[in-house]
Amino acid sequence: MASEERSARLLHSVGSRLKLRHLSLLHSVEHHRTLSRVAAEMNLSQPAITKALREIEDIFMTRLFERTSRGLVATEAGRAALRFARVTLADVESTAHVLTAIDTGLIDRVRLGITPQVPEGLLHAALAHLLGQSPRVSVLSKEGTTDELVAALSTREIDCAIGRSFDHSVGVDIDQEPIYEQEPCLLVPARSRMRLSRGPLDWARLAQLDWIFPPPNTPMRRTFSAIFLSAGVQPRYVGADSVPRTSKSRQRGKRGTVRSNLATTGSPQAPQSIPERPVR
Repeated sequence: MASEERSARLLHSVGSRLKLRHLSLLHSVEHHRTLSRVAAEMNLSQPAITKALREIEDIFMTRLFERTSRGLVATEAGRAALRFARVTLADVESTAHVLTAIDTGLIDRVRLGITPQVPEGLLHAALAHLLGQSPRVSVLSKEGTTDELVAALSTREIDCAIGRSFDHSVGVDIDQEPIYEQEPCLLVPARSRMRLSRGPLDWARLAQLDWIFPPPNTPMRRTFSAIFLSAGVQPRYVGADSVPRTSKSRQRGKRGTVRSNLATTGSPQAPQSIPERPVR
């Protein structure tokens, strides 16, 4: 009974007292972590920011931040409040854009997320289908890693995304639907074609080569790392590289050899050999 009464009081407090300016303040605190920087950004005095933050915590009936040597750090309740703030502010921004689009003769707006690995032909086909069904819809695209797009979906910063599948265990309520299968490939110089075609791969020798991997903490990087680890070796890399979509066409004229089946879906396994397919 006590928990139900507290829940009712919290609902009334948030519903009757919480304003958008409070959510903007929470967003700013999460970004800056110090009240002095928040005050400078919002053009207010630090005492005013301190008072406003206390008011927000009073509205939510709990402490939302702890003071540490690293600045203000959100409590568990604070993280929940921050997620609510991000989602609500994203909805407000999206609604404002939709209303603006309506004023210009459009009827809606779709925010589409894409990963750098999405084939351009698939993206163009998807956009053509969408605009063929609803020609008066504007489309805003955002490029990012799978993790970044999943986070953007969870906070409603985008409406849908085309990219790699992700683990449902992350706790995000997002529907996934397969629309294409992309086979991972290995690019090597043409002079290395015969050497790699002789038989099983020498993973110890491969690990000694200089590798350029996708950026750290991305699904593709984790997949490559898992493949090497399953073979019992640790690759040497010289840096991380992410090719922007606008520059991909510049790479098409270079010669090389594509060797497929380097990675498989599901649990990564080290391949025994790599069949070749010449680059066109």
